[in-house]
Amino acid sequence: MDHTSIIHIHKKKQNYQSLIKNGLENKVKFAHYKRYRNQLTHLLVLSKKKYYQSQFLSARNDSAKTWKLINTLLPERTKATSTPPNLTHPLSGECKQNPTDIANILNDFFVSVGKNMASKIILPQSNKTHISKMSCQSSFYLHDTSAEEIMHIIHTQRKEGYSSKWHPSENLKIMQ
Repeated sequence: MDHTSIIHIHKKKQNYQSLIKNGLENKVKFAHYKRYRNQLTHLLVLSKKKYYQSQFLSARNDSAKTWKLINTLLPERTKATSTPPNLTHPLSGECKQNPTDIANILNDFFVSVGKNMASKIILPQSNKTHISKMSCQSSFYLHDTSAEEIMHIIHTQRKEGYSSKWHPSENLKIMQ
């Protein structure tokens, strides 16, 4: 923070103390204080923005310094190290207070999330005739295939004397 900002902060503090001493009834002094306070806040915000811009510019080629700067701007994280004091079991309705029971209830819940979501997925139709009715330009559809089928095609190509280089257009024609 520069010297000018510190002087303005002290002046704001003096204005506030004077306002409190003389009473808040003087609307003219209160309006003056409010205007000064808002202007100072605006200037401090601009000053802070300018400071961090220069800091980021000086750290632009060093990711460690950049992340250190970002972390100074972020609020500190607090780690929750305790379990909730009690938890109601969703199925039985019992209120559990033992930390082991609470951990088991939470574990059962989170283990079942994937299974519950998977059961809600609507599987596609097994009949793929609807794909042949679709009209999409600049696209293609690959039929179901297996590893054995691909190995058979590669083995056949080797027997017929294809070079080791791939010829994608020829391979697509062969697979049809």
